[in-house]
Amino acid sequence: MGEAHGFRSPPQVAAPESAMSVVAAFLYHEGKRLRPVTLIDPACEHIAKDDFVWIGLSQPSETELADIAGNYGLHPLAVEDAGNGHQISKLDVYGDQLFIVARTGSVHRTDPDIR
Repeated sequence: MGEAHGFRSPPQVAAPESAMSVVAAFLYHEGKRLRPVTLIDPACEHIAKDDFVWIGLSQPSETELADIAGNYGLHPLAVEDAGNGHQISKLDVYGDQLFIVARTGSVHRTDPDIR
């Protein structure tokens, strides 16, 4: 990538194909992050009614989606939408589940005044 304003870009390393596409997976209680959650072990029975699990994915494979859907009892339409990489930002409610599609932002620090 080269060098800009005295900063070197880190080397680009290809992720192994077996790497999960999970950006974040945490259990929250009363709005506070408690702990990471696993996506492949049975988990639903260990979550209190007022807790929630946030699972952030980026370009998940069909296998990953199937594993997560089975583990968390996700609605089939949410799973279908999660597999579509060209969704518009939205919020869907499926019973007691929220499905959120959001685009993440990033700052490209090409301006030397941005810190």
